[in-house]
Amino acid sequence: MKRINLFLLLLLSTLSFAQSWQSKDVVRIENTESSFHYTFYDSTTLYIQKQNVSYIVSLPNSNYIQVGYLYEGATSKIMSCTYNTLTQPVLSSNSELVDTLNAWLNEPSSGGGGGSQTLSISNDTLSISNGNSVVLPIGASSLFPNGLDVIEASRDFQSSDEGKLLVLFPNANLTMPNSIVFTGLFKTIGIMRIDTTSWFEQEFGGTKIKSLTTTDFMLGYNEIVLCLTSVTDDDSASRLLFSSTTIIEEQTALKYLYDKSQNAIPLSGTEVGSPVTGDIETTNGIRIYSNGVDSGSYSAYSLEDIAAIINAFDNYTGNGSSFVVGSNYTSVSSTNPLSVGLTGIQDFTPNITNLDYTQKIYVGFRGTATLSSGTVTVATSSIKTGYKIYLSVNTPSGTQGFLSAPTGSIVDGTSFVIESSSILDNSTVNWWIAP
Repeated sequence: MKRINLFLLLLLSTLSFAQSWQSKDVVRIENTESSFHYTFYDSTTLYIQKQNVSYIVSLPNSNYIQVGYLYEGATSKIMSCTYNTLTQPVLSSNSELVDTLNAWLNEPSSGGGGGSQTLSISNDTLSISNGNSVVLPIGASSLFPNGLDVIEASRDFQSSDEGKLLVLFPNANLTMPNSIVFTGLFKTIGIMRIDTTSWFEQEFGGTKIKSLTTTDFMLGYNEIVLCLTSVTDDDSASRLLFSSTTIIEEQTALKYLYDKSQNAIPLSGTEVGSPVTGDIETTNGIRIYSNGVDSGSYSAYSLEDIAAIINAFDNYTGNGSSFVVGSNYTSVSSTNPLSVGLTGIQDFTPNITNLDYTQKIYVGFRGTATLSSGTVTVATSSIKTGYKIYLSVNTPSGTQGFLSAPTGSIVDGTSFVIESSSILDNSTVNWWIAP
């Protein structure tokens, strides 16, 4: 019975039936004469007619049981739930929930539902003994005429795999022996994983191929890889050809693209808590820009060869400005003759010291000193060895002479001496020092 249920589940997902699943928790399941009555956490309800139930199964590595059923006689749907969210019936495991639902299903019903069901396939028609039947698309029953085989432990491919759908359980791998295994060429084999831990080989010692799957059946992402039997170039061993996919980096194309899509930056932007954690590399000249209201106007950020550029252009006036950071320069330019260059709104820099700006250096080191008997020592930390000292008379007093400040009198960072050629000179003197 387990294999019949699995076969129906997997075959329906294989043959492109429209499936659906719900994300709402089920809090109550009630048994009526002809249906299962589901009540969800948000108080919405669903009735599944017993005569439309295809299977009830609890699958490995899943926290959910599934009830497969036909909606309006044609569309295959899945109802998933788990025992521990239910307030009715109160059960202790998913297996007990499966047994309970199957018991309800098999109760005799005046509505014609219930009773044991059997599955049969004839040509392209899938039939259930209670009267339900579905015509399978594209001659699907001929793809795997030998049915389904559940692979629960690792093994080699074998000739009996021809014409079958092979379902790999967790940690169950299929390896290709170094010999002729298959009885002929181009016999179909389908391979599907139900867990991320399994893999299969295309040829002896080849790559471990992984197809798209999930460990949560409620998502329904299980790719079937359609293979054809073949032989190696030297005809010494069997190998597989792929008719439904190609292999990229040890993965089917579908799995490769799906994995890549999970690492893509959405066009709508990143989600909160999911920032970009690595570098974003572009070629030279790629721009990030926003169009202005006027056609042709824009603001943009672009990365060139060893230069980053921020620019804006107003197509209405024909003017634009740019800010460029290069490896050994930074420039600001504008085609607007009224450009004011760099402007600031608020200043958050620390207090300016004497050596912060050249202009401060040239205008800030100055003062006055008064001669006594033609000489005075000026104490200032601004004086440095080699600086130039400029002198002028502020207030004459006594007998004036010629003023000088010998560079030999400079004590670095401490003081310098002003002298007059007249020892009777007591004038007040202006001094100014600069590099």
